[in-house]
Amino acid sequence: MKLKSFSLAAGLSAVFLCCVVAQNVYRFPARVRVVVSCEDDSLKNQLISFLNRELRTVRDATIVDDKPDLVLRVFAAKMHGGEGMPTGVAVALHVSEPYNTEMLTDCSAFPDSCLTGKIEDLRLRVIKSSLTPSSRSRGDGIWAGPLDDVRSLCQHMIADFDATVLEPDRKFWRAHDKAK
Repeated sequence: MKLKSFSLAAGLSAVFLCCVVAQNVYRFPARVRVVVSCEDDSLKNQLISFLNRELRTVRDATIVDDKPDLVLRVFAAKMHGGEGMPTGVAVALHVSEPYNTEMLTDCSAFPDSCLTGKIEDLRLRVIKSSLTPSSRSRGDGIWAGPLDDVRSLCQHMIADFDATVLEPDRKFWRAHDKAK
């Protein structure tokens, strides 16, 4: 009987994961958090500054520290030449969309998806734990360039983010609003 109960909980988790992903599509402006990992503090600060500067020029994006719709995780490292001198920088970007598990329990904000009072508390905790702290991958990329041109790398990264992540979401909402 425990196996059957677990299978039901796993099945419900899968169903509600799909619901959370489907309903997790944010409205604009998108709340975007930038997280930079780099051993070199000077390079890290440059990246944070340039990425935030470029992101502020993107319509429909707001930079936040908490409750983001999208997270830009940047991993950077200096590249070194034959004599060990820094010659450039390599940057990887991963864009993710955190799942909003509050929609399963916050009946005032999410009345359609709220499960509080509809299923047993234990099953609700199993469903939430299977979703937390997961996120959906929305894109990634790798860039490299000279150390004296970090700003240009950031411009390219944010332009790609705007074109490959935000623009498809804008098109989705335009079509959604047009269909109403």
